[in-house]
Amino acid sequence: EDEAGSIWVGGGEGFCRIDSASITAWTMKEGLPNNIVWCVIPEPGGTIWVCTLAGICRFDGTSFLTINTQHGLPDDNINQAFLARDGKALYVGTLNGIGVITGWRDASGTHIPFNAVAGLPNDSVARLSPEIEVFNTSTGFPLKDVQTAQQAIFEDSKGILWISNGSEKTGLVRL
Repeated sequence: EDEAGSIWVGGGEGFCRIDSASITAWTMKEGLPNNIVWCVIPEPGGTIWVCTLAGICRFDGTSFLTINTQHGLPDDNINQAFLARDGKALYVGTLNGIGVITGWRDASGTHIPFNAVAGLPNDSVARLSPEIEVFNTSTGFPLKDVQTAQQAIFEDSKGILWISNGSEKTGLVRL
């Protein structure tokens, strides 16, 4: 549910917004990179994050900006995402660990905090490069894949992130 009370739902044919007056759907025809949508995360300011088989998409209400392995995520199959309570990072769960988008860099290399672009149109954000930190077995972290179940990424009252994963050694990882 977003700030306006609309419900966002993903599925095998894209995603939709359900409000008190209508249902609006988006698919590959509107620019989504893949119609399989695992979850939809509303962000303050109106931006929506959409988890697909082809990356995570930032939807500004008009266009899609896709972030995937070309940008540094560990996998294109994004099955979970979690916006940190303080809005300073987006945790992106994949079949190959987790990528944490902590901010952006402009063309001159200047760091821009993640939440500083909330609500901006994608044509402005597209000029920036996402800063992504990866946590998986390749980076020495005991995280194989993030499960597709609801609440596979959870932030407790102390701000500690808990991630359900498919590792043979650890079923629950603290980040």
